[in-house]
Amino acid sequence: MVSHCHAPSGRHEYVEELARYIDVDIYGECGPFKCPRSEGSHCYEYFEKKYRYYLSFENSICNDYFTEKLLNLLNYTIIPIVLGGGNYSYVLPNHSYIDALSFKSPRDLAMLLLSLSADERRYNSYFEWKSRFTVNNNDYRTLSCQICPKLKQLTQNEFLSSNVLCNRRHKDLDNWWYNEGWCKSWSPWNRFKFWS
Repeated sequence: MVSHCHAPSGRHEYVEELARYIDVDIYGECGPFKCPRSEGSHCYEYFEKKYRYYLSFENSICNDYFTEKLLNLLNYTIIPIVLGGGNYSYVLPNHSYIDALSFKSPRDLAMLLLSLSADERRYNSYFEWKSRFTVNNNDYRTLSCQICPKLKQLTQNEFLSSNVLCNRRHKDLDNWWYNEGWCKSWSPWNRFKFWS
């Protein structure tokens, strides 16, 4: 489901290349298929019945950045394929997603997806985490608003040693996010271009 067609991340170009090796259906303003946002969970329920994978590609590939689109998928039996700058292993259960950027090319990713689709046991192994974890569906905007009060509750030593929200170099979260972050975009010719 895409509403911003030519995003800085280069996801459109990545999907075009991926579609050379595996079928890709695009929903929303950037594709021929429709499922209105107002349908909410009905779209995900439909996707779960029809598809094995969901491309959860971010608008921007910036360090530590990912959006709720990935978290929404975890309630369904569909494997999210991520393309973004977040360290997904910090926030998601092991073996619950596939990171597109860990492959040399979209072709290599397509080969894995075709292989998994042909092996039900391997495909289903991506859902084993559901027997040990549950998804907390808190609204990400609410959680974002809780960052500052949580940081204020930390002692000076806890704040300085925290590696989840901050580290010693990034005491000013706003400055870190808007001024010190780096972003990159994927392209088939020059795998990544960096920008800030």
